[in-house]
Amino acid sequence: MDSGRGARSEAHRQSLLLAVGRGRSTRLGSCLTLDSLTVAFLIRPNYRAKFGGDVLQMQAYAAALTDRGHRVEIVPIARQLPTRQWDIAHIFNVDRPLEFIHAFDYAYSSATRTVVSTIHHPIPWVEEYEQRARTGAMRLLSRALPSYGPREYFKHILRDHRPPWGVGPNEILDQVGVRLERAHRVLVLSRAEQTALCSDFSCTVDSNVTCLPNGIHLSPTGEGHRRPSPHPKVLVAGRIESRKNSLALAEALSRESVAVTFAGGASRAEPDYVRAFRRLASCSSNIEYLGQVSPDSMPDLYGATDIVLSASHFEVFPLVELEAAGYGCRMIGTTRSLSVEYSLADERIEPTFTSDAIHTVLHKVGAEGPPPASRANMVRDEFSWSRIGDSINAIYQELGAGR
Repeated sequence: MDSGRGARSEAHRQSLLLAVGRGRSTRLGSCLTLDSLTVAFLIRPNYRAKFGGDVLQMQAYAAALTDRGHRVEIVPIARQLPTRQWDIAHIFNVDRPLEFIHAFDYAYSSATRTVVSTIHHPIPWVEEYEQRARTGAMRLLSRALPSYGPREYFKHILRDHRPPWGVGPNEILDQVGVRLERAHRVLVLSRAEQTALCSDFSCTVDSNVTCLPNGIHLSPTGEGHRRPSPHPKVLVAGRIESRKNSLALAEALSRESVAVTFAGGASRAEPDYVRAFRRLASCSSNIEYLGQVSPDSMPDLYGATDIVLSASHFEVFPLVELEAAGYGCRMIGTTRSLSVEYSLADERIEPTFTSDAIHTVLHKVGAEGPPPASRANMVRDEFSWSRIGDSINAIYQELGAGR
């Protein structure tokens, strides 16, 4: 993979570290207290229009910290950011790297402590998807700019209508890496994500990293005793888009003798892809497409499901795996997920699956019947937002104490 990264010498790395550090505030410890911290949550500017895992995580963290007495303000990452001082600035998502660089430099100069929730997809997985499976206008961009740095540089110009903040396309990976090393705390969702960060951005975060998995709110509505079904019902939850492999899954599942439900909004960036999916779903007697489903309705949907299926081209820690396990469903997950270490899926399938592979894995998992109740109980305990909220609060208190 040609990522646009030049060889980083130790001298070059140190010069970047020094450059990042020049804007550092000297307020260390001046206003931090263990009782209440002022917190800025910095997130991509379109977070309201395009809901994703980073937004869900941010909202859950905000609720948990507010409940514990901290003052949280959500700050969309813009060219002009508020002239405020914060106890902690917390940045979500490094996968818009130029926005992250800008947000980090702002945070490092305007807050006493800087926290980063990376939510990072491995670049080799993204590159493979961009070159082989991406559709729509962005496919043309991927072909014209196959290297990560130049492509992200141009995507930033398309979004912001202006060149980025003083970072060249071939510097992006190194610039992200040195900022991750400078952060007071880097939060990863799994150890596999930490490995991907260090590999992709040539950085070392062993001394400032904490692994904190995703949490989940589960309703009792989806609970209940499940009986083995000779004709299992399959749910595919997620946005209808090429990254989620929606069309290929629908094509394979339309040949199966199982009832299939797709639930998720349609991507506005891939209209031709979405039209093809809708045509196939409407012509398939065993497929129902519900469109966007409200979070309040999802527990009932899981309660009527035997197997949840995901074959996405890349994921960090997909919420659907937690929900499936928490609501007592069997889970067939993608191999391209950094959540594998948590053993939430019964089987995993490659995003380049064949119809025969789908047939085989469905029958194998379906024959196993419902999962043991202990798995749902474990998810409800170990991955509850209450527990994760306690953990994030403890991290903030540690940073506030200056330890």
